Amino acid sequence: FNLAMIRGQTMRYGIDEEMVGLMLHGRVSDILHQKTSVKLEDIFLKDSAKRRVILIEGAPGSGKSTLAWHVCQKWGSGELFREFKAVVFVQLRDPAIQSARSVEDLLPAESRGQAVRVGQEFQACRGQGVLWVMDGWDELPSCLNESTFHRLKVLFRLNKPLSRRGSIFHRLIVSPETENLHLSTVVITSRPIASGDLHPVVSSRVEILGFTQTEVKGYFTEAVGGDTQTLQKLQDQLRERPVIEAS
Repeated sequence: FNLAMIRGQTMRYGIDEEMVGLMLHGRVSDILHQKTSVKLEDIFLKDSAKRRVILIEGAPGSGKSTLAWHVCQKWGSGELFREFKAVVFVQLRDPAIQSARSVEDLLPAESRGQAVRVGQEFQACRGQGVLWVMDGWDELPSCLNESTFHRLKVLFRLNKPLSRRGSIFHRLIVSPETENLHLSTVVITSRPIASGDLHPVVSSRVEILGFTQTEVKGYFTEAVGGDTQTLQKLQDQLRERPVIEAS
């Protein structure tokens, strides 16, 4: 994966058509310029925060979900992030996940009892050694984002805090101590246009620039089961239709 660690950003005043266009269709690099190349296996080494919450941003089709799955698969095979004892993949576009109210609802357990036991184990160690991979923050309904309620509070000029504790997703990222998981690590993927509210609470931001040609070839080779003839036909079709490849 072609990744870059974001270190800072160029100041821009006001929101114009160019800014909106860049955020909708462009990459983070179109707006943010102070960044350094980083390998996937090093994203945690570059983060010295006590609690690591890493935001991975990228344009649609840049490979955010593929990267999230890759992290889980490589950890499962013992090839990546072996410092974690558990990795939990949370696909935020899943309606079943969006209805979650507790940590147990996010765990892919065979039964509710098993989910409760695993959740208790996580909380017993305060989440230490647990990596949450939350894919698709931009696909999460705004009603599940705590910032929505802060805006409502300002709009209606309420004088007392809202009683709602926030969604389980917000609690895992912003206030994990409420779930006794404050030592856990979180990786979140999102399009730049939807991740602004996360910037103050993440410890690092990483831009995914898409796939290299070598990675694309490797992905297709695996997808066609190593069939070189089929692979060649697919590559020829992509060359004939560059728009498909670019999208």
